[in-house]
Amino acid sequence: MEGQLTAEAGTAGRRAPFHTLARYLMTSSLRRTLPGHLWVRRDAAVVVDDRTAAEPDIVVVDAETDQVVLAVEVVPADGEAVDGEADGEGDGEAGAADAAQTYATAGIAHFWRVEQDPVTDRPMVYVHERDAATGAYALTGVHREELAVPVPYRITVDLTGIDHL
Repeated sequence: MEGQLTAEAGTAGRRAPFHTLARYLMTSSLRRTLPGHLWVRRDAAVVVDDRTAAEPDIVVVDAETDQVVLAVEVVPADGEAVDGEADGEGDGEAGAADAAQTYATAGIAHFWRVEQDPVTDRPMVYVHERDAATGAYALTGVHREELAVPVPYRITVDLTGIDHL
């Protein structure tokens, strides 16, 4: 029948890739408590210097100054294709570490790396804050189940919510 939802053979029970679900969860959660002077954007280019730009999965931007206050990288699960790539090679922790260095160089105060927890398959968020004196990020926490931080604004994310997407 037209207009009815059906599950075609081989697709029943299939879920979207971790990267897609985690990006959606993080974006919607960031927007839920967003103060009026900030914006959440996905796939926006961040200017690092005259010759370099980076593209984090999600950014939180000051609406008045266009300064990025938070960059979020969602690391694809092992072997997971992202944005038309054939496989996940070249992504992962090494790529996220390079991205973190790039964002620190750009002066972005907060950086989150979101990975798939190998035990629960849910998001696990590594929260970093940039040390103004050294210009490098320091790890301030690893969050499972729930992410609750006071900066760059009061944010709470139910990481188990990915189970319902």
